Amino acid sequence: MLPVFHDGLKLDLKDHVDVSVTVGGVAHLRCPLTPSSDVLQIMWQKLEPEEPVTVATCLPTKHKLNPKFTDVFILSGAGLEDCDLEVLSVKEKDQGCYQCLLITPSDVIDTAKTCLWIQTVGSMKQVSGPSPVAHGSVHWAVPCSVVGVVLVAGAVCLLLFFRKHRATREKRNVETVENAMITPDPHEGGRWEHTYVEDATDPDDRKSSSLSFTAM
Repeated sequence: MLPVFHDGLKLDLKDHVDVSVTVGGVAHLRCPLTPSSDVLQIMWQKLEPEEPVTVATCLPTKHKLNPKFTDVFILSGAGLEDCDLEVLSVKEKDQGCYQCLLITPSDVIDTAKTCLWIQTVGSMKQVSGPSPVAHGSVHWAVPCSVVGVVLVAGAVCLLLFFRKHRATREKRNVETVENAMITPDPHEGGRWEHTYVEDATDPDDRKSSSLSFTAM
């Protein structure tokens, strides 16, 4: 028996579930509704921009899968109590929201929505289509690798800065020593000698210095 849909029928959303999976994984879409005794079938539909597309139907004794989707979906379990949809080897085109409908001989009594999200490394991409925009939520995360790269780059910049600063300081010290080693005195006719006493273990560490005058 096929369900009869009334014109202008408004479907009330009873539940909403989000499922995230990486490309190539298996997504398990569960219908969160519990069928009552007067429910004849449960229908799975994919919400497309134009109109919903029927993917599968669960009957009391068997399940029916749309032939167009046999290479994409399978129905687990049997009967109305276990009408779950599995997406095999998830691809980008499988993104979207799917709804399950509880159908009686004369009406659709309940509907629930399950949205499938494609999860990437460190982030989650929103599903294309109008429904996720209205009902979905997006979570963004900064990859740990990016933070690591920034920290390493900062450390390298600091190291280069201190090396350049030290080289500049040592160059100025050398110039000062060269200018002070021999300084003629116009009044005495001699010269000043500036002598540094270096540490034997570290030539760059000058412990003390002395200044002496030698007459000519």
